[in-house]
Amino acid sequence: MSQVMFATRLPESQRKYIQYKAMDTGKQQQELIAEIIAFYQQHDQEFMARFAALLPPVDSADKGISNDS
Repeated sequence: MSQVMFATRLPESQRKYIQYKAMDTGKQQQELIAEIIAFYQQHDQEFMARFAALLPPVDSADKGISNDS
């Protein structure tokens, strides 16, 4: 899975939450953000059904590669 840079503004309290949660769990901040977004996607079935239709089809030669991240 390729990774891209993602920058956004958010309230300081949320930034600190991610920062402290990373220190507490020993995970990197980018891991936590990816987990948070994955959790949100799993619980947003209505939009994810529409989103899946927007993704290009996966070539059968690309075994092991998915567009779900």
